[in-house]
Amino acid sequence: MTGWLRVDTGALADSGSRLASQASAFDGISAASVASGHDDYGHAALANATGQLATRWAIGLEALATDVRAAGTALTQAAAAFEDVDAQAARAARNLAR
Repeated sequence: MTGWLRVDTGALADSGSRLASQASAFDGISAASVASGHDDYGHAALANATGQLATRWAIGLEALATDVRAAGTALTQAAAAFEDVDAQAARAARNLAR
């Protein structure tokens, strides 16, 4: 083991940004958008079952979007934290050299 930690903060920040972007694809998801027209299926039980599935599916997609957005935020914050620590270490090294 070399004892060095190397982090590609650009890749972390980019990944965080991409996750947040993907999460926004689920904004506004509702049961109506998941199974639009389910009342037109012709059979009440089928329409009801499809409506219930769509409602649960939309809830799951909302939860997924929340988790993906949180992961993106965490990656972005981690990148910023690594950059901050690196800047502090660089300042300390410069101060030692004086």
